[in-house]
Amino acid sequence: MSIIKDPAPVKYFCGIITAFPVVIEPILKALEKILGEIDIKAGPFVWNYTSYYSKEMGEGLEKYFFSFKELRSPAELSVIKIGTNSIEDETAFAFQQVARPVNLDPGYISSAAMILASTKPFSHRIYIGGGVYAQVDYQFKEKGRIEFNPWVYPDYKTTEYLDFFGSMRKELIKELNANRRGG
Repeated sequence: MSIIKDPAPVKYFCGIITAFPVVIEPILKALEKILGEIDIKAGPFVWNYTSYYSKEMGEGLEKYFFSFKELRSPAELSVIKIGTNSIEDETAFAFQQVARPVNLDPGYISSAAMILASTKPFSHRIYIGGGVYAQVDYQFKEKGRIEFNPWVYPDYKTTEYLDFFGSMRKELIKELNANRRGG
């Protein structure tokens, strides 16, 4: 029989898509209330991979990424996604230039994978509670190799995004190793 153990902590991030950079600061303050101190930032990156969001979000979309210093349990992902959806709703209410001024995509890096949260069910997404699903987008392999799953969005394969997630993973591993050594 196998022994049930708590999973290793993970490093959370949030992707932000918006055409209105003015909303970033209030969103970051709200995210810090949920996830704590920000430690790595990336972007803005031009986000023109699809016109899917144009009608409700406007034109000239940009994407930003922020990771959070404190390592947390992967079991928190559904609560965090519910929290980011609330931030989206509050931003839409306060900033009424478009129907949806911001899209927030939380997820986390473990030592083995990059996981995104979603509220949309699909065959490759596992239900994790609270109306939230999780999908494994990347698997980190030996010698720094990354294996992409077939459903990964094209922007998540870019060098800029991979650099951000690589930096996050290095910080995660450094912290996990420090915790194992007791310091």
